[in-house]
Amino acid sequence: MKKITRIKKIFILCVIMNVVVFGVYTFLFLDIKAKNEKVYDLLSEADRDIKKDETLRAVKYSLSENKNFISQIDSFFVPQDGVVSFIDTLERLELNSGIDLGISYVSVETNTKNKNDFKEVLNLRLDGEGSWQNLFHFLSLLENLPYRIEFNSVSFVLSGASDSILFSGSDGLRVRAPSEFWKGSFEVLVYKLK
Repeated sequence: MKKITRIKKIFILCVIMNVVVFGVYTFLFLDIKAKNEKVYDLLSEADRDIKKDETLRAVKYSLSENKNFISQIDSFFVPQDGVVSFIDTLERLELNSGIDLGISYVSVETNTKNKNDFKEVLNLRLDGEGSWQNLFHFLSLLENLPYRIEFNSVSFVLSGASDSILFSGSDGLRVRAPSEFWKGSFEVLVYKLK
C-alpha cells in the first residue's frame, strides 16, 4: 500500500470541505427560497386583505352617506312584514274609488334562480264591481301607489246590460240599464322585501 502524501491529504480534505460547504450552502439556499416563497404568499394575502378592508370601509362609508337614498329606494317595495298593511291600503283605495273590491288570492313567490335576491313577488288577484269611472279611478290609484307594481292582466266586463248597447237620444249618449254594472279584474305583481 502506498502511503498518502501530505499534499494528497490536504487535497482530499479540501474536496471534502468543499462538498460539505456546498451541501450546507445548498441546504441554506433551499431553506431561504422556501421562506421567501412563504413570505411572498403572506405579503400577497396581506395585500388582498388590505384591499378588502379598504373596499369594506368604502362600502360602509357609502352606505352611511346614502342612508336616506337607500330608505327612499326601500319605500318602493312592500316591507318584509307589510303584506297586511298593503292589503289595508287596497281597502282604502276601494273606499276612495267607490267600488266593491274582493281579493281572490294572495301569494308570495321568491326567485328560484337568484337565491341572494333581496326581493320577493307578491301576486294578487283583485276583483271589483262598480261603474266604469269608479273602476278606472281605482286602477289609476293602484298604478300611482309608491310601490313597484306590474300588471299581468286587467279586464273590464259589462254585466247586466241588454244584448246590445244602444245609444239613444239626440246627443248620442247611451242610456244605462238599471241593473248593469262593470266588473274589473286585476292581476297584479307587487315587489316586496324578503
